[in-house]
Amino acid sequence: NTAVTWAAREAALRHLPLHLLHAVTPVVVGWPVGALYEEMPDWQKDNAEQVIAQARGIAEQTLAGAGYPNVHDEIAYANAVSALVD
Repeated sequence: NTAVTWAAREAALRHLPLHLLHAVTPVVVGWPVGALYEEMPDWQKDNAEQVIAQARGIAEQTLAGAGYPNVHDEIAYANAVSALVD
């Protein structure tokens, strides 16, 4: 919650869009090392959508009456570093 609040305030102060990203790390098992699923399983997708919805709600609450910036959201099926680089 604190990170979203901080990012929303910074976006508003700088008149920049806010980008919300939730990275879902693929489950890796076995040898050779590889992802268990090629696509995100439904339960992970549902959880990720809830996380993004909660973050969007926090951003809206933080920016109420302050000139809401454009908000973009994304769910990535990758580890956090790869998602941020892409």
